[in-house]
Amino acid sequence: MKVALVTDKFHPESNRGFGGFVLISQLARYLKDHGGQVTVFGYPPIPMLDKDICFKTLNKDQPFYALPRLAAMTKDLIGKRDDLREYEIIHSISGTSIPALYWIKGEYTRFIFDMQNDMRNPRRDYNFYKRTVLSFFSPDFVMFIDPISLNLYCQIFGRDNCAYYPPSVDTTVFSPRTLDRQQGLENKVRVLYAGVLRKSKGLLDLLSAMERVFEVEPQAQLVIAGYGPLQDYVMMRARQSDQVKYLGFVAHEDMPRIYNGVDLFVLPSSFEGFPRSIIEAMACGLPVITTPISGMITLDESSGVRLINPGDVEELTNALMALLTDKELRLKDGRAAREYVVSEHSPEAFFPRIQQLYTDLLGKH
Repeated sequence: MKVALVTDKFHPESNRGFGGFVLISQLARYLKDHGGQVTVFGYPPIPMLDKDICFKTLNKDQPFYALPRLAAMTKDLIGKRDDLREYEIIHSISGTSIPALYWIKGEYTRFIFDMQNDMRNPRRDYNFYKRTVLSFFSPDFVMFIDPISLNLYCQIFGRDNCAYYPPSVDTTVFSPRTLDRQQGLENKVRVLYAGVLRKSKGLLDLLSAMERVFEVEPQAQLVIAGYGPLQDYVMMRARQSDQVKYLGFVAHEDMPRIYNGVDLFVLPSSFEGFPRSIIEAMACGLPVITTPISGMITLDESSGVRLINPGDVEELTNALMALLTDKELRLKDGRAAREYVVSEHSPEAFFPRIQQLYTDLLGKH
């Protein structure tokens, strides 16, 4: 089976599409290891991609903003149309690639679009773009990272060429490391936030809740990793208090060490798709506090996750206090989280589904 994987440019300053790049790198490795002929088409550099995976450059760079990005992606992909038509499957995580790939795919090529974010973006122009493009340029199949967006797509377009494919995680790389967790900083109980530093991620709510926690639990510490619009504010808060530690941007290969150096992961977002960071933290045996939106509606206390309403600082504070003051509860939730991820989000559970999807699509034509 010949598979082309298509990506955008990775923008580390915003974490844009980070989960998608993890998927592409892991999927390329899996397909190659299982006898597939796979090539990644994108813009350098592609983080995490193994050196022995074939990579074809679409161009040296790609614009950041939507319309210039669409125009550039269309032009760059058309320039590779002869190459792309040699593949049986074209699997893309790039929304700006849809019009070009819809036109490029040959009679015997199946085009899969992998929706790595929510269909209900707070930006109306972004929602309008996605719905317009999907109306006029329907891929052969659409993969969704959260079930709510899947249902919305079915309602809007009346199509059934879609399914829910939650994020996967390498449960060997992301695993509990007891020694790292025991090397604590002066017996502090540490809470981790990792992601884009923006309001919609609930970061300001978390900072407010932790201020209340610090008054009762002076040994608590908030660790923040990532880039984004609130970076200057976070840096200021870290300078003002040793209870807030800012790590800056952390490379993906370093995240297992970060997860294993804390006691609890929190992401109280008001808008998400299905953050890979939550699954990675769970795989490392961390209890998690998050919100019941998008893909996170599939999680609950039985999977080691405490769900709180977006924007409810009091509820977030109570959830933090319950876990920070009860080590046995943290360990119990952490074990449940690890078991759930191994069962539902491991490569062994995830990638065979994609490979079967490819086979099924090719068998229909």
